[in-house]
Amino acid sequence: MTWATERCIEIPIAKSYLDRHAANRVLEVGNVLSHYFPATHDILDKYERGPGIINEDIIGFATPKRYDLILSISTFEHIGFDDEAAEPSRQKIKSALSTCLKQLLAPGGKLVLTVPLGYNPELDELVRSGELNSTHEFYLRRVQRLDWVTSTKAEALKCRFRTPFPYANAIMVAEFLNA
Repeated sequence: MTWATERCIEIPIAKSYLDRHAANRVLEVGNVLSHYFPATHDILDKYERGPGIINEDIIGFATPKRYDLILSISTFEHIGFDDEAAEPSRQKIKSALSTCLKQLLAPGGKLVLTVPLGYNPELDELVRSGELNSTHEFYLRRVQRLDWVTSTKAEALKCRFRTPFPYANAIMVAEFLNA
């Protein structure tokens, strides 16, 4: 079903970032890429079990290792929304970003998130208000079942999840630099 979901654009985007970095200096938050090709980078996933997957919550994850690239494909929208978090999703998302940027990312490193819009209202509000404080963002939206185009933030935020097409109808790709 990859061809019919947002994965058809997220995977090539993530792979392009991954190809520019040494695997031993990459962390993936949420196990997605290993479902598409062999992964030699570190993978952190709270729930999914598998060889080499670190099963911890991003908020409590601590390691002396610092990463040049942290990738997360359609995972941040679940933080505090689909889990048993006691705090509001927006707070837990901000805490997860802080952990990535202040504790895990190497100086000069980059955090890259893809998130579907319209899934988690609290994340959508963080995007709308600019509270994520990303260095760079771009948006894509679906105009036909298999046709994605670049979009403005305002157009993307109007899109609904699962309507009119299955799964995401708009995504944001956000980059955060650790200067």
